Amino acid sequence: MNNQTNSNPGKKNKGLLIGLIALIVLGGVALANFTSVKLTFEYLFQFDHFSSGDNVYIKSKFFKTDSASFKLCRLIRPMTEHDVDSLNLSSSAKAELKLKLNPSLKPYLISTHDEVAVGRKQHLIGTYISHEMLELRLQDQHAVLNFYTIHPTEQALKIDSYYLKYPDLPAGYTWANNTYYIAPMFLSNSPQ
Repeated sequence: MNNQTNSNPGKKNKGLLIGLIALIVLGGVALANFTSVKLTFEYLFQFDHFSSGDNVYIKSKFFKTDSASFKLCRLIRPMTEHDVDSLNLSSSAKAELKLKLNPSLKPYLISTHDEVAVGRKQHLIGTYISHEMLELRLQDQHAVLNFYTIHPTEQALKIDSYYLKYPDLPAGYTWANNTYYIAPMFLSNSPQ
């Protein structure tokens, strides 16, 4: 009799069962983190990649005329007691404002009135800083998306001075930093 053909049928079934369980667990993890998996896939396979300090250009396919402009986003965060203390307000106004602080608020991106504007012959908008996945809120819609942080050139950056002086931030929020964010779909690492 040949014992090798049917020596350990239980071992073979155990291996298949372990493999099946591993696939189910992997599928469950992917479903639970679908947004993160989707955004990582987009970042890895659909967008141009940069190193910190690289020049960033607008893709030529986005030029319908001789120039193009693109809105920039900025990160806002909930105000803290330290932020309230730094405001030029009376002590009673500060105390009232501190009572209204909401610790459950989260930081997110908003579209600003600032933009980068470039011509068809000069696509350079600035230098690359980093890649981040952040929540963007526009009116009543919100989604987590890929963004590149950039440092715009002085020639490309168009700042709305009125908005800079009187920003239209949601109640209880302040600017998180001075960094600009832009959707990577518009960007290229090549001037062509």
